[in-house]
Amino acid sequence: MADGALRGISEAFRITVERLPEPVRRVAWASAWFAPAPLPGPLVEGLCENAGTASRATLEARSVWTRGFDDARPTWTMHRLVADFLRLTSPDPLADWRKAVTALNGLATGDAATRPDTRPTLLAVVAAADELGRRLPPLATLEDGRALRRTAGWLNDLGQSSGELAALGVARRLLEQGVRQLLPRDRAPDDWAWAQHNLGLVLRVLGERRGDEAALRQAVQAYHAALEVYTRQAAPVAWATTQNNLGNVLQVLGERGGDEAALRQAVQAYHAALEVSTQQAAPVAWARTQNNLGNVLSALGERGGDEAALRQAVQAYHAALEVYTRQAAPIDWARTQNNLGIVLRVLGEREGDEAALRQAVQAYHAALEVFEAQGHDAHAQAVRRNLALVPRTK
Repeated sequence: MADGALRGISEAFRITVERLPEPVRRVAWASAWFAPAPLPGPLVEGLCENAGTASRATLEARSVWTRGFDDARPTWTMHRLVADFLRLTSPDPLADWRKAVTALNGLATGDAATRPDTRPTLLAVVAAADELGRRLPPLATLEDGRALRRTAGWLNDLGQSSGELAALGVARRLLEQGVRQLLPRDRAPDDWAWAQHNLGLVLRVLGERRGDEAALRQAVQAYHAALEVYTRQAAPVAWATTQNNLGNVLQVLGERGGDEAALRQAVQAYHAALEVSTQQAAPVAWARTQNNLGNVLSALGERGGDEAALRQAVQAYHAALEVYTRQAAPIDWARTQNNLGIVLRVLGEREGDEAALRQAVQAYHAALEVFEAQGHDAHAQAVRRNLALVPRTK
C-alpha cells in the first residue's frame, strides 16, 4: 500500500478517535494494551465503568472494537494495527495502562458476577493479562509494579484453584519480566522478595504438573533468592513460610529423581521453619510443617532403609495431630492419619512389629471414616488400597 494511502487511513482513524466522547476515548486507549486478545464481558464491563452504558456500542459502531463469540458468549477484539495506533497517539499511555490494570485486577476483587465463571472466559482473561504484561508503559512507578504484582498473585491463585496451567504460565511471565523490571531489589526489596517467593510457588506447580525438573530447580533458586531478603531476624514469619515452601519443592525433587540429598535438604528447611512457626505462635502453620516433615522423613526411610527417619516421621505425624483434630480439621486429620498409617505399615513390615501393623490399621480406619462421611471418594479409595497392603497379624 502506498505511503499516501496509509497516511490517509491513519488520518481518518485519528479523526474517528477524536470524535469519540472523552470517556469512550479513554476506554479505547486502555483496551489497546490488551490487543489483540479478545476481551470477555466481565473485563469489558470493568473498562467501560464510568464511561456510560453506550460506550461499548459506540466503539463497535466506530469499528474500534469488533464483536465475536467464544462458547456462545460475546467477546470484543481490537485489531493489532488499531491498538498500535492508539498506544502511539495517546496523550497519556501510562494512565491508559493503569486503567487497564485496574480493570483486570477488578475481576479478582469484585463480586462473583465479575469473576471468570467458565473456562473460555477464564482463558480469555488469561490471554488479556498476557498481552498486558508484554508491554510496559514509560515512566511506570513502584506502585505500578505493585499493581502488576497483584495481577500475578491472583493469576497464580486462579491457576492453582482451577488447575489451568495457562494462568500459571502468565503469572510466571509477569513475575519474571514485568514485576522484576518494575520492582527491582535495590528499590523495593520486600516487593522483590515477595515476587521471588511467589515465583517459587508458580514454578513448583508447573514443574510438578509438567514433569519439568528445570522448573522445580528454578523454584529452589527463587526461594533462596527470597530468603536473602526474608531473613529470620528481619521477617521471621515470611522466612518460616519460605522455608516450608522450599522444603516442599525439595521434597518433590528428591522423590522424583531419587535424590537423597534434596530430601535431606527438605528436612533441614522444615526444621528451620519450625523454629519460628511454633505450636504456640502459629499452630496451623506448625501442624502443616510437621505433616510435611513427616512426609519427607517417610520418603527417606522408605527409600534408604533409614528406620530412624521412619520413627521420626511417626513423631512428626503425631505432632501434627495435636492441632489437626477430627473436630476442628477433619480432612487434614484424615490425611495425616493416612500418612501415619503408611509409615507404621513400613515399620511393621521391616521389623516384624505386629503392634505397628495394628496401629497402621487403626490409622487407616480412622482416615476412612472421615473420608467416607465427607464424601471424599477418591481419598477413601486410596486409603482402602493402603489398608489392603497391611499384612495380617495374629
